[in-house]
Amino acid sequence: MEFQDRRGIVIVGAGLAGLSTAKELRRTGYEGRIQIVSNESDTPYDRPPLSKQYLLDGDEKALSLTEDLPASVELVQGVNAVAIDCTQQALRLSSGASIPFGRLVLATGTSPRTLPSLSRSSIPMLTLRTLGDARRLREHLKSGCKLVIIGGGPIGLELASTARNLGASPIVIEAAPRLMSRTSPLRLAQTLYAFHRLKGIEIHLDRQVSRVDGNAIELNDGTVLAADLIVVGIGVHANDGLATAAGLATHDGIFVDCFGRTTAPGIYATGDVARQLNMFSGKFERIETWSNAMEQGTSLAQNLTKLQPDRKHNAVPWFWSDQGEARTQVAGDVSSSEEVVRGDFAAGKGVSFHLRNGRLVGVAALNNPKDFNQAKRLIAISATVPVEALADVAYDLRVAVKSAESEAKHERT
Repeated sequence: MEFQDRRGIVIVGAGLAGLSTAKELRRTGYEGRIQIVSNESDTPYDRPPLSKQYLLDGDEKALSLTEDLPASVELVQGVNAVAIDCTQQALRLSSGASIPFGRLVLATGTSPRTLPSLSRSSIPMLTLRTLGDARRLREHLKSGCKLVIIGGGPIGLELASTARNLGASPIVIEAAPRLMSRTSPLRLAQTLYAFHRLKGIEIHLDRQVSRVDGNAIELNDGTVLAADLIVVGIGVHANDGLATAAGLATHDGIFVDCFGRTTAPGIYATGDVARQLNMFSGKFERIETWSNAMEQGTSLAQNLTKLQPDRKHNAVPWFWSDQGEARTQVAGDVSSSEEVVRGDFAAGKGVSFHLRNGRLVGVAALNNPKDFNQAKRLIAISATVPVEALADVAYDLRVAVKSAESEAKHERT
């Protein structure tokens, strides 16, 4: 039975999470008013290509997320949501207007962290989060450009690969002792380090920028680097100020339960800004991935169209990163030291399986989407797979998936 809102549903944020929620609401038959408020003037767009294909070809039409957005969904663009009146159920905008809502979805996303200590640098300094950021970066990123990237995470490494393909000379500076320390296991990080070095990308690990003098950057070990452009990619912080001011529970993100509900009745959160229980790590985390934004937005919409929510969002968190010819995919919790390796990472194709008490909880793959996809299914059902089978490249993981799913079905009945 559909819940009919007299005032409709208002979504703050026109990224993938917000758009996914709106599209699924209409697909599942919601007939009430849907309004999406965006602080950007650009038509809603996809973010992953901004560090890769867009820098190469500048094709903005290829980024669009609105082709299948129903015409009945209203876009309110170029304004900020500045306050939530929970009592009156109204959203106040920077334009002075106020939008009433029956239910409110916060999909406000994140903003890049910056380095205020370098703000007086004479070298152009950018971040890469929005289409506007990517446009400015594309203007600067020419052949021969000496590009310094601060941050060795997925976005920084994708950008380094793209810049190299454009004829630039990228340098990556990472404060941690290895690349992708927050998202990937050590084996994959070491492989990517060797791959990027082979491609001619300079990498400085366990280093920080101490100062910028003219067109030179000095690191804390005394190394001096010439630079034409600096891109800061040191992570993000949640855009949770609107929720905090309204009295919702927040901490670098908006706390939600498995149904997307915040601590305020009728207000929900989804996507990068939502701090949710990760069923695989056991921690409340923000899951900053394309897949989570899509899947969580879809789950939330399915709950919003019912009187009693019953669709828990507990999908396996995963992401991918295309860094030149290196396609990496990571799912679940890869922090466990109980690791089984299949293939040869150094040769360019491998998978590491991560287990806890014999059960598969995480997987990291390099140029092996077939095994990765099957492993992700095994993680979803908390399957136990013999170590020798995981290590054997001749063993088809589809056999393990079929057996585990059959066993899980039998247990349910």
